[in-house]
Amino acid sequence: MPTSPLFSGGCAVIPAAVLTLGALHLADSVLLFAGAALAGFGFGAVSQGALRAVVDSVPAREKGGTLASYYVLSYLAMSLPAIGAGALAAGFGLRAAALVHAGCVAVLATVAVTTLTASLRSRRRAPSPDIRSRSRPATSNYTSASPDTPAPDISVLATHDR
Repeated sequence: MPTSPLFSGGCAVIPAAVLTLGALHLADSVLLFAGAALAGFGFGAVSQGALRAVVDSVPAREKGGTLASYYVLSYLAMSLPAIGAGALAAGFGLRAAALVHAGCVAVLATVAVTTLTASLRSRRRAPSPDIRSRSRPATSNYTSASPDTPAPDISVLATHDR
């Protein structure tokens, strides 16, 4: 079974939504606080896992722009459901908004965990390439320079710390 922060966080969000729904139904503050604590753990783990997956997949020179984009999209992804829940609460009441929000969170987390599990299982089942069966890498169409050819001057490409 996968043990990544994405998986454990996604798994924590599902019972957190159920606890929140139970707290609304039973008007129990202990369930509400337990659901909020579990949701906080799940959200933090999912955020950490997603950030790690994004940052690890880009070259070092592109990490700054990637992080900026990640945070813009993250804040957008967090603010839109809150705005929607506020609009829903204004029109139908806080209880209806909380029920819809928690239900949507539970469904989306279930889909995410299921998709992640299927993805990790398919990676494990894929046959690993046998080193002995690998063919030689393709050769370039370019011919190598003769020993008498001087190396190109790349000093113009060097950067200096200022």
